[in-house]
Parts: sequence; structure tokens; C-alpha cells
Amino acid sequence: MDDLIENIPSLGRLVRLKPVSADEMSDLRTVHETSVRLHSNDMMSSEDVEEWTCYIRSPAYTDKLIANPNIGAFLQNEMVAAASWRPSIDQPDTAKITALFVRPLFATSGIGSRLLEAMEAETAAAGFQSIAIRSFQNATGFFQTKGYRISSYGIRVISPSLSFPVTFMRKALTDPKRSVHELGADHEEAAN
Repeated sequence: MDDLIENIPSLGRLVRLKPVSADEMSDLRTVHETSVRLHSNDMMSSEDVEEWTCYIRSPAYTDKLIANPNIGAFLQNEMVAAASWRPSIDQPDTAKITALFVRPLFATSGIGSRLLEAMEAETAAAGFQSIAIRSFQNATGFFQTKGYRISSYGIRVISPSLSFPVTFMRKALTDPKRSVHELGADHEEAAN
């Protein structure tokens, strides 16, 4: 029985990765909001979570989402996770991860790892030498297991009344991997 369980592919390999279209922005915001609501309870009060989710529903948040490349992870036709990045303003050889959210039901399934791999591949293919993130405290361990090193600590300000600690992390991109479109092809291989 253990051999059978070990041979079942992880959900991370079954999802289909693709760029998020403008028509999918509502689904993208839902992934962000659901993740914040259920993953942030240990670092924020319920009032803080409510304030942040109100910000996620705002037009300003949608504008930020549209401004960055977004990759969605889809299980059948449902977006279950998403990630985005942008070029660093002050370090031209560095890309910055601006978001990596996995709906709580799918946490620890390998989907977040798959999205991170896709972003690293996409940014390396675009010529970036390193990738950085401003990680929430509850996700720092995940990024450390993926080779990210802590460079400093700081505070993320969401609004004048909402801020919380973050960890700034960085990883060198030395080996360009496949693009998000090629990584999405893994879904087709797993289905066959």
C-alpha cells in the first residue's frame, strides 16, 4: 500500500500553470483573499485580516495585480494558487516576487513549490541574475527550503493602520530553467 501512495503524483505536478488573463482577475483576488484570511491568523488580528482583505477587493489592488506578470495554478478550471513577479526598480539584475498565494485547502501539496519554480524559470529566462522576496514571517521557512537566504528584516505597510514584520530574502538564478509554458506542459504529461 505504501508503494501505491508513493507513486501517486503530487497535486503540484497535476496543476496546469498559465499566465492569468484579465478575465481571471476576480479569481486571482479570491485566491489572495482566501489565503490571507486563513493563513494570516497567527500573525494578524481578525481586524487586521479584515482590513487587508478590504484592500485586496479595492481597485488599487487590482491595478497592482495587472501591472505584474501573474501565473495561475489551475486544477481543472479552478485557480487554486497564483504567483507574480516584477523587475526590481533599484537592482536591474534582480526580479522581485510580489505574491505567492495558495488557497489553504491546497497548502503543502507542492503547488507553491511548482509556482516558485515557474517564476524562477521565467525570471531567469528573462535575463535576471537573482530573485528576491519580501516574505511574511509565516512563509520564511518555505523559502529557506528552496534556497533563499535571509538578507534583512523589515516592516510591510499595507495601510496607515496596518503593518507587520517581513523577512527580505534572495536567491541567485544561475541555471535558467524552462518557461512557464513549458512547465505547464508537465500537466499534459501527468494526465497521460
